[in-house]
Amino acid sequence: MSDLLSALTVFDWITPVVAEIQDIVNGPNASFVYLESSASGKDIFRKLKRKKINPWGWIGAPFGNEAVFTVREKDAPQAYKILLKMGVVLTSVPRAALTRRSPRLPSRVAVHVHCDYCDGLNDESRKRCEHCGARL
Repeated sequence: MSDLLSALTVFDWITPVVAEIQDIVNGPNASFVYLESSASGKDIFRKLKRKKINPWGWIGAPFGNEAVFTVREKDAPQAYKILLKMGVVLTSVPRAALTRRSPRLPSRVAVHVHCDYCDGLNDESRKRCEHCGARL
């Protein structure tokens, strides 16, 4: 059993490294965090690819219930609309996805945005980061 656990920890670094390389190759990007219980990663990727949006960097929490994936920043508003139509429960939406015409989220969902400076989570209504004070 300990050999299996040590083997798994060896591979733990691969997914983030590959995602980071994809971030560099694909340019400006935006990451969405969603509840895995609301949709499968395969379904999300399949639907986005049908609309010519190329998602990458899917990372699921091993013991949590959230997962994260990334799209190009320019595709974020369209990806956001698709995710809402699919009924995906989003727990963090990138600011690049929010436009004046963005559909409203159901009130039961708390939306958070990442600070570009410290990567802290903030409520979408905040104008400044509650962690470092940077402008959001």
